[in-house]
Amino acid sequence: MKAKWKWAGHVARFKDDRWTLRTVKWPGPKGNRSRGRPRARWADEIAACAGEKWLERAKDREGWHSLGEAFTRTGSMH
Repeated sequence: MKAKWKWAGHVARFKDDRWTLRTVKWPGPKGNRSRGRPRARWADEIAACAGEKWLERAKDREGWHSLGEAFTRTGSMH
């Protein structure tokens, strides 16, 4: 969990438009989805803890680090 949190902060702080940042921001395919529960995405746990604007919050290293302590201590926030 700690590595996931650190990687999310690292990706959010990328200066250019790298493919990793573009895939995190990508809303997904358009059109109808299959039946059943939607698949969990990589950033869903991060957004559940830090909020939907986690990409902006991650740019503040100190604040992101303190949020990460809570995230890794509990395993997740939901």
